[in-house]
Amino acid sequence: MTGVLLVNIGTPQSPTRGAVRRYLWRLLGQQRVMGMPFIMRKALVGLIALLRAPRSARLYREIWTSDGSPILAYAKQCAAALQKKLGDGYQVFSVMSYGVPSLDDTLRHIEGRFDRLLIVPLFPQYAASTSGAILENVFRHIAGWNIFPEIRTLSSFYAHPLFISAFAAQISKCCEDNFEHVIFSFHGVPLSHINRIHPHVSVDNCLCMRELPTCGQHCYRAMCYETARLLARELNLSDKDYTVTFQSRMANGWTRPFTDAVIIEKAKEGCRTLLVVAPSFVADCLETIHEIGIQYRDLFLKHGGQSLRLAESLNANPIWIDCLKQLVCEGFLS
Repeated sequence: MTGVLLVNIGTPQSPTRGAVRRYLWRLLGQQRVMGMPFIMRKALVGLIALLRAPRSARLYREIWTSDGSPILAYAKQCAAALQKKLGDGYQVFSVMSYGVPSLDDTLRHIEGRFDRLLIVPLFPQYAASTSGAILENVFRHIAGWNIFPEIRTLSSFYAHPLFISAFAAQISKCCEDNFEHVIFSFHGVPLSHINRIHPHVSVDNCLCMRELPTCGQHCYRAMCYETARLLARELNLSDKDYTVTFQSRMANGWTRPFTDAVIIEKAKEGCRTLLVVAPSFVADCLETIHEIGIQYRDLFLKHGGQSLRLAESLNANPIWIDCLKQLVCEGFLS
């Protein structure tokens, strides 16, 4: 029997200040997320969680559904669809790195139950603060197991043909509107994180902005640009038709260019219609539904634009489910 753990970032259990504060505390308190000494990290995270919780709780309430948090609802749909595809020889678990269903609780629950185990962090582009943190947590847990199954892990899948096809299909649903420009907006990370792996001589003119160099194959920023190039090729977009940006920054020392700044720039240049795609998110969540779909749309309109549309994420797209099935099966090919 093979166990498959689909691991996403997480979500608060409810759109309340207390639940959001606890979620932010767990998320930001990880060493791989906030790389600083323990005492300093805990003090800063406590302050950030306290200050951000009221506003974040209000934003979560605006996107909350009858099924709860969108990312959790899509995760359940995705796991159920994949389970159906894989059949009885597999058991698929949808878990959250921070939140419920908990990765920690699931690992305790499945000890000794499977011959093979595949860990799939649902982040197309590897980053130390996302996939890296998940895999570190997994190995910390299983280190105490008495019986070890065959264990495989997946670190990235941004170049998988079905991943590109699935996202291209979602984008194509929007193309009847004839957008003047496309923005591929990826979640930002601190520059210090990627500089440890792939030092960038120039933030604004790096080789990985034009091609995927050998030295950048494990670099989050390089993988994001390569994802955009693959999608552009699939959609027949020229270099002038799209821009790669990064969103959700917590400080200025994060990956650039910033999505909000580029949106303002495009509006001021006279661009009337924008399509924004978020290829680092496989499920719609606060950062796509609200940050892009509401906040960035309002920002674009405020500065003279006429229409900004968010392309729906993969969610439970059938091609995406086929992609996951292939990733699982390929994960155990010798």
